[in-house]
Amino acid sequence: MKKVIPFSSKPDTDRVAAAVSGRASLPAGQGLTNIPGSWSGGPEQQLLLMQRLIGCNDVESLISLFFRWCNDLGLADGLTYETSNGRADIKLGNRRHHSANYSLTLDQMELGRITLCRRERYSENELLSIEQALGTVARCLRTAIEFQMLHEMVTQDGLTGLGNRVSLHQWIERELSRTRRHKSPLSLMMIDVDHFKKINDELGHLGGDHVLKTIASVFKRSTRGTDLLFRFGGDEFTILLPHTDLQGARDAARQIRANLARIGKDEFGLGEATEGIRPDISIGIADYQIGDTQESLLQRADTRLYHAKAQGRGAVCSNV
Repeated sequence: MKKVIPFSSKPDTDRVAAAVSGRASLPAGQGLTNIPGSWSGGPEQQLLLMQRLIGCNDVESLISLFFRWCNDLGLADGLTYETSNGRADIKLGNRRHHSANYSLTLDQMELGRITLCRRERYSENELLSIEQALGTVARCLRTAIEFQMLHEMVTQDGLTGLGNRVSLHQWIERELSRTRRHKSPLSLMMIDVDHFKKINDELGHLGGDHVLKTIASVFKRSTRGTDLLFRFGGDEFTILLPHTDLQGARDAARQIRANLARIGKDEFGLGEATEGIRPDISIGIADYQIGDTQESLLQRADTRLYHAKAQGRGAVCSNV
């Protein structure tokens, strides 16, 4: 059983009036607005759901709260949520035989797919309760998705998809606090693309952008899921390596440069007319020292990057 529910943020005044006057009932699958007294689960439970969800701007937390509400009422033993763009796949609880599947939209904005499952078959009244509750979920979900999109716009580099300078400063503070608290190692790389002006002059700005995106993709493939990648600005990048000492950071830097060396000219967008151009990088590394601040850690890595470039570029420097 699968239903597509086109919710609207505008109230259906005719349906509300009819329901309140008792002249119309809502069949399963059409309970699209919050109509007093029409929800078989009781208005108190709907109010409880609204209280749980309103103000939650994190998609995963919101879906988890909705699942707990369903589970408390015996409406679901398990839940799966998938976004329309495939970026999120949340699975909660246990998979059961009987399921109710819904594709949610709100004002023609696709919000994703929700599947609830349990041991027993769903009755029509239970399905109506779920569908009406999904009206509240859809409204809160859209707010959470839009908040997430706005947050990404503020903290993500539009060209490479890496974090930007704003998010770099936020994450450094968090990781420094964690490092001080747990006395765990922390390292930071400052990376610069060698002779990038020449690359831009030869390929044009669009070609230069392609080179930056290709290099960023190498960083993603060469690092762990716990490492944090940022575009510092222009052709400079920063990689924050939690739980990594100086030797571990050196090994990671060598791996990055080795993977970059394997990239062919075609992948960089270099044609026959670009002989002598081969994108390379220089890396400066600093590890956390007692008393370090964000500024001192960044400055030490930047100083070592300067020395790496002074050594002829295409080098890694972890001490001065």
